[in-house]
Amino acid sequence: MAHPVQIHFKRRRIGAELVVQRGNRARIRKRAEDRARNIARQAVFYDAGFVAADEPVQLVTFRVEATGIVRKAEFRPQPDAGPDASAAVMGYRDVWLAEAAGFVSCPVYDRDKLLAGNRIAGPAIVEQMDATTLVLPGMAARVEPYLNLILEAVA
Repeated sequence: MAHPVQIHFKRRRIGAELVVQRGNRARIRKRAEDRARNIARQAVFYDAGFVAADEPVQLVTFRVEATGIVRKAEFRPQPDAGPDASAAVMGYRDVWLAEAAGFVSCPVYDRDKLLAGNRIAGPAIVEQMDATTLVLPGMAARVEPYLNLILEAVA
């Protein structure tokens, strides 16, 4: 089964800009720069109705997209490391909380260092690369065996 490959690029001439999608695996392998220039000139012709042979064309950005078959990700449960999450504490930060009617010093946890079974009592902050989680007072966070962070109300 062939996997499609596309070249995406922006070209620019005076007063015009157009995103053009052209290409396949063979074009990428053989004289890609010359072919991209020819495609850009064709796009100028398509856009303006003409193109001068000596008219400069600026290729602004390139992006290659490829699709393929990858193995299915395997998720395995992690062993319980116990409730102590103190090894993941990075420091403390003052956070204004309406529940406390003021600022509260909250521990800040590194999400990457939390292990299965770890528990965090609110108020606390859990930071990771793409998100920040605030564990409010009266709540607790626990890390389940697949390393998901579960927030629960504390009785």
